[in-house]
Amino acid sequence: MKKLKASTRDHGAITSVLTDRFLWLAITDYQCGLPLHYHPIRHDVRAVAARDWVPHRTLASERFQAHITTVFATWFATYGLPAVRQLHASCGSSLVRFAAYIGHLPTLASLLLQTPFADPTLDMTLVWNFAARNGHAHVIRFLHDHQVDGCTSHAMDTAAANGHLPVVRFLHEFRGEGCTKDAMDLASFQGFLDVVEFLHLHRREGCTKLAMTWAARLDKLQIVRFLSENRTEGCTKKALDWAARHGHLGVVQYLHVHRHEGCPDTAILEAAKEGYVDIVRYLGCHADAMWVRRAMERAVATSDLKLVRLLVEHGCDGGVDAGLEAALTLGHSDIAHYLLYCLAAMKADCRSN
Repeated sequence: MKKLKASTRDHGAITSVLTDRFLWLAITDYQCGLPLHYHPIRHDVRAVAARDWVPHRTLASERFQAHITTVFATWFATYGLPAVRQLHASCGSSLVRFAAYIGHLPTLASLLLQTPFADPTLDMTLVWNFAARNGHAHVIRFLHDHQVDGCTSHAMDTAAANGHLPVVRFLHEFRGEGCTKDAMDLASFQGFLDVVEFLHLHRREGCTKLAMTWAARLDKLQIVRFLSENRTEGCTKKALDWAARHGHLGVVQYLHVHRHEGCPDTAILEAAKEGYVDIVRYLGCHADAMWVRRAMERAVATSDLKLVRLLVEHGCDGGVDAGLEAALTLGHSDIAHYLLYCLAAMKADCRSN
């Protein structure tokens, strides 16, 4: 058999190596210094790092949180702590905050307890806040047990704002930072009655008038009732107005009967402008005649015949006299003619009865 020349053998070896599929997969697997399977995780870590912390639910959608939690758990189950340490070398302190955000304690513990661990760019306050915001009581307990600095009153505030009673209870029982009035305010906005009750019974910070006001706006009737019956802060005039504007009849009924804040005439107009005739009808029938007359006068002042007609047809006909006088004074002839017709019809009905 004829021997191949050395150059031919070398050429064959080079070709064999350069066309090896597994070699090219290994080469292309390393991009930007990390294997390919790291890239989705690093993207999620950076996405969380780019989000500023605020103590309410708009920090990130629940779907986003659930997605990145599942993706990371699957990745970690495959590659383990060695991959975490390599990812940390690329992502730095952002990975610590990410672990707190998704509540992955093995990763967080590995990074915080390694010796030495010193990162001047790591704000541990964010670690506490992320864990509290997303309800990771096990992470909060770990940070407390290992005396990790950075906990502030914002931790309980954001836990309350997101309805995480176990976190609120733990911080209350084992920490001394407390909370601010934001805790009860924000829990009220979101309708977390159990959190509001706990704060009322166990904390002294209280709330502001905004708690009941925004609960009314967002149709949280149970919260409105609890605050009215158990707290003394009250609400603002906007509570009734906003509830009427957004069509929350149950809240309007409760505020009208049990609270003194607010002006029914404004609420009547707010409801009428949005077409909530059930609220117009309720207030027209139950509010004092003075408020009905004032609502009609204000409607006439806008020169909006459609609005005036809606009030008359849905329970506010008691203000026709006042509306007619206002229309004549302001020179709104079309409204004056309409109200004059209504007044004549009302008198005819009275005579027939």
